[in-house]
Amino acid sequence: MLHSLEQPPAAGSGHSALLEWKLPLINAHFGLGSVGEVVASLQAAVDAAEGDGGNGSGSEAARAFLRDTLAAMRRGSPLSHAVTWEMLRRSAAGHLTLQQCLQLEFWLARRFVAGEADFLEGVRALLIDKDNKPRWRYGDVKQVPGVVVQRLFEPLPDEPPLFSGCMGVTAAGAHASRM
Repeated sequence: MLHSLEQPPAAGSGHSALLEWKLPLINAHFGLGSVGEVVASLQAAVDAAEGDGGNGSGSEAARAFLRDTLAAMRRGSPLSHAVTWEMLRRSAAGHLTLQQCLQLEFWLARRFVAGEADFLEGVRALLIDKDNKPRWRYGDVKQVPGVVVQRLFEPLPDEPPLFSGCMGVTAAGAHASRM
């Protein structure tokens, strides 16, 4: 079953039409070198669109997409953005199998739920207190130390692999695969 998930979606499945007009915007802004650069690029595009009154800056749908994307990134946890960026970077390098990616995602989820990231604060702000005012550990993604991000990719002490017996990734293997 895992091998079937490694294949691209079938042509004509309808999924591509939903993203087709957004793809140039996604590539232009999210193809940069860091989350900080992405946020700065989105902010510059939103500022430019507002500065010309919406004339010549693309369609209203494109401007709305950029505004909404920037707003979502500003609402979200800077630590979670940094972790997501690192996971995407590792995955895109092509050195990880699907099983290794799932193993890393499992370790991330376990550490997030254990309170080592902003997940519990997000739950508090959205579901428990419902104040929608999360107090993230870091105010900006540029403040997130790389060592904090890397630690979240490690298994909890004495944690067995997700795919026991069929997977060669360990904490050390995960490190080796990202080099």
